[in-house]
Amino acid sequence: MKSGSRRTREIVLFALLALSFLLRGSAAALVPLGVSEKEAASGKAAEVNNHGVELFKNGEFFDALIHFVASSQMDPTLWKYHYNCAVVLLAAGNVEEARVHLDRSRKIDPDNPEMRRYHAALLQEINQNTMGGGRPSPPEGEGR
Repeated sequence: MKSGSRRTREIVLFALLALSFLLRGSAAALVPLGVSEKEAASGKAAEVNNHGVELFKNGEFFDALIHFVASSQMDPTLWKYHYNCAVVLLAAGNVEEARVHLDRSRKIDPDNPEMRRYHAALLQEINQNTMGGGRPSPPEGEGR
């Protein structure tokens, strides 16, 4: 029965994510970041992350989130994995969880200028969403 219960939870979460994207508009405005193998401590984590980016681009948001979480667990040394989790969660309207992952990304590499730029832009989007602002938009700059 546990596997049936898990499957039910997955279906419900997927339905909520899909409904959230439909109600909030296109998720294409938010773009998760790809990872090169040279910047990753784990080539497999980079591969899983980049597959998540492709899933996101194809509208498979739940599966993309699973890939980003898996990447962050396989390689806890790169901030982009948690940043990507935050992008998906914010686009789905889960501001609290997005903030958790964004904070984790900042703690991993607080002095990285690229991370600081993306962190500031996404944090601004989170703050706008908590104040009743509009749909999130992508940060400007590299990594797309």
